Amino acid sequence: MSVPYLRKADAIHRINLEEFRNATVLVLVTGGWAVHVSIEAFQKANNSIDRLPMERYDHLERLRPADTAECDELTNAYRALKYHCTMANYSAGERHTWQIGGVAPVLSDVVILPRLLQETHLKPVISSFCRATRKALKDSLILAGGGRVREESLKK
Repeated sequence: MSVPYLRKADAIHRINLEEFRNATVLVLVTGGWAVHVSIEAFQKANNSIDRLPMERYDHLERLRPADTAECDELTNAYRALKYHCTMANYSAGERHTWQIGGVAPVLSDVVILPRLLQETHLKPVISSFCRATRKALKDSLILAGGGRVREESLKK
């Protein structure tokens, strides 16, 4: 890791937070219509799905193989969405340079989602996504030599 990279840590953290907030966390489907819900869109809509744009939903999408690497089925009624942080390991090289040894994902939080979500439960579910997002960004670690530092503490 170099000092110029460390100086960019704050900007990288802000970019990551913006990506998390704007990423679709739920797709609510009724008949042939769907609403893509992100944390940012839901909060801008004053916690009302009625104010979010709807679009046509292709039911054939459901038949494609799902990427379940981050989402596990707990029972027929619930799914677990996993949030990961990272742990980056650096070792001292020649002439006081640091070389990255590897980056590993580490489980940071789990959001439990009902398979059928009632509109009245939407706000608590979005709150769970907000909590998991904050925690994942806070938990990322950098290991260097014998020391460790949270990426979040590199912000200005």
